Amino acid sequence: MTIKVLAGKSLINIVSGYAPQIGCEDQKKEEFREQLEQSIREIPEEEEIILGADLNCHVGEPAGGYEACHGGFGYGPRNGRERMLETLESLELVLVNTGFKKRDEHLTPCRSGDSSSLIDFLVVRKRTRKNVRDVQVIPGEAVAHQHRLLVMDGTFSKKRKGETTGKKL
Repeated sequence: MTIKVLAGKSLINIVSGYAPQIGCEDQKKEEFREQLEQSIREIPEEEEIILGADLNCHVGEPAGGYEACHGGFGYGPRNGRERMLETLESLELVLVNTGFKKRDEHLTPCRSGDSSSLIDFLVVRKRTRKNVRDVQVIPGEAVAHQHRLLVMDGTFSKKRKGETTGKKL
């Protein structure tokens, strides 16, 4: 699902996605990845993107060769779904919640019993990354079963000549 929002002079595409779970057929996972890629490619380059998605993809703690899209502060081991990371890199998108060092309770949006995981992500265009000041999980605030609220603090705007302010989201 994509919602287009006009904020000042900026068009911001807010994209939501939910990838098939780990036990689903590989074909379904690939179909989701292809549909997500196509949806992102259809958004004009000059427009902003904020993708909030349960990618069901463990990107791992270190960037491990994916520094262009992974900020280096992931969680746990990678689960072999490098194809999603390759797609994000090719689209020049960044997993912004891997760009901030956090304690586990502020990093891992998914909790089930004693298990934690980082499979929910906020993603922006690479050029927009510098405008993101923070991303973190709000402990205790469940949005859906096992998923806690993930919030981003940033400014997204197009500056006109002489302007200095942007729209805060």
